[in-house]
Amino acid sequence: MDIEDLIAENRSLVIEGRAGSGKTTLAKHFTCMMIEKRELKGLDGYLPVLVFLNDLKGFETTGLKGNSGTAEKLLAYWGKNTDSFLDVDTIRGFCEARKAVFLLDGLDEIDASLRELVVTSFHGLSVRYGNCKIVFSGRPHGVDDIVKIWFGRPVEILPLLMTQVEEFVHKWFQFIYESGRSGLNKTARDMIGEIKSHPSIDELIDSPLMLTAICLLYNDNKELPGQRAELYDRFVSNLLYRRFREDDKKIRKYLMRLANHMHQKRLKTIDRLDAVSFLENEYKKNEGESQKEYSARLDEIFERMEPCCGLLKLEKGGHGFIHLTFQEFLTANYLVSETTEDYFETIRQHWDDDWYREVVQLYIGYFSIQNPARANKIIQGILNEPNDERFARRRLAVRSFLGIHRSNRDDSVKQSSTDCMLEIIASDQEPVIKAEAGELLGRMGESRDLEEFLPIPDGTYKTSVSGGAKMYQIGRFENVNQKSE
Repeated sequence: MDIEDLIAENRSLVIEGRAGSGKTTLAKHFTCMMIEKRELKGLDGYLPVLVFLNDLKGFETTGLKGNSGTAEKLLAYWGKNTDSFLDVDTIRGFCEARKAVFLLDGLDEIDASLRELVVTSFHGLSVRYGNCKIVFSGRPHGVDDIVKIWFGRPVEILPLLMTQVEEFVHKWFQFIYESGRSGLNKTARDMIGEIKSHPSIDELIDSPLMLTAICLLYNDNKELPGQRAELYDRFVSNLLYRRFREDDKKIRKYLMRLANHMHQKRLKTIDRLDAVSFLENEYKKNEGESQKEYSARLDEIFERMEPCCGLLKLEKGGHGFIHLTFQEFLTANYLVSETTEDYFETIRQHWDDDWYREVVQLYIGYFSIQNPARANKIIQGILNEPNDERFARRRLAVRSFLGIHRSNRDDSVKQSSTDCMLEIIASDQEPVIKAEAGELLGRMGESRDLEEFLPIPDGTYKTSVSGGAKMYQIGRFENVNQKSE
């Protein structure tokens, strides 16, 4: 289904998607189309209000209740914090005319207490102004119970279908190459052929961000990566080497240190002065150089490096990574490179922090490239720990295990992972948790005998067809039922 149609058709909508699935791009695109095409999907005259919830960090919540008045306070704080040309009076005017669309992106990027206040406040706004539309979006762990209580079940952005992958690849090469360039169609066909011949690549092509990175790598090397961390590693390495040559390793170390600092502080942007200061670790002060000269040299290096590295962007007066996923990968890269002894404890301290969920997975994947045995051991260590609430830690362990290249996955750890997912499926956990366990089990490869049949005791049963049962068997799993001969 077209999510943009769903936005137009519904008063409220919650969009859930994993990293790189296109949530933020969707919000930006829809806003842009509303501005450029006045009659877009019947929303003529509506005002799009695009709010990145990360910009609400620092908002004082003490004593505030979730209602329309608080929603206006949040919007006033957002406007001041981002230098938006939209003020609260203008937004209120469109709300009163029932002509506003609020696109609130990044539920996962604010803490639970602020998220609850934001969600309840905008629910109050939607009640007060009947026809205004409220659209929330975020990664799964940000779409929590409070969101579902007030705005209903989320719409999930599903992985790309193979037909969509093929269309994407062809369009990407058409965009990159000049029209009619020799070899264009052959390159796209070759890449699609390799994707189809490598089933393990399925896990790397299910989002627009990752598929873009794979297109870039394939265009350079005519070779596909084997795992997600390897994809990001090669992408970053190739990009920096092409642009900086002798300085590429220095720039990478700088970006790793910067990413780790920003992730620790839960930042998506950082002031220029702070960003420049991290260059001191890679570019030391020269003998006889004054502090003023040194500071000017660092500023000049940053001035040249920032627009050329391809991984940073200037936004709202601060500098940040082009996508949170690259900040997460470089943070994982930093944690691996800075650890000298206990790799398990290094990442274990972040295991229960949703903000580090992607970092954990990329840490395991990246570490497994260098030391697969110890990466597998970390997963086994988490699986061996006592049961945690809702199996959250072990579900993340199995998801991280799948980030290890298939050829480097330890069979005993795979068996432990399988047993854990089967335990969840057989438990009384809520359906959404069992569904995730089933998904992870499927990605590891189903180990059960799907053709196993169980005998049905003789007797008479109520069915849609009258009669008794004699010498029948039934399959244990759906869609494999058959009558015994």
